[in-house]
Amino acid sequence: MVYDSVRKEQPNISLGTVYRNLSFLVDSGKVRKIFTGMGPDRFDGHINRHFHFICRCCGNVDDLDVTPEDELLEKASLRCNGILDSYELQFFGKCGSCLSKNE
Repeated sequence: MVYDSVRKEQPNISLGTVYRNLSFLVDSGKVRKIFTGMGPDRFDGHINRHFHFICRCCGNVDDLDVTPEDELLEKASLRCNGILDSYELQFFGKCGSCLSKNE
């Protein structure tokens, strides 16, 4: 998806160049990589802590604007033999579009 958008502006750009730049943006903290468990990785420019809803049917990823449980990291740290400094939490299900297609 990113590659197709960039190619409209830069028709000679290679897929490798796009992924190298995305990796650079992830490493520099300007973009988050989202592992959906299906298909290619996704990238998110919204880097503040938030959750995602991932549709198991179409693979669509939506931001969930819910307040993260501040206690979650603290509680997990108590059960971990190490030091935790972050976490990722994703919700999976079927999106409204996919639900309406099945009706």
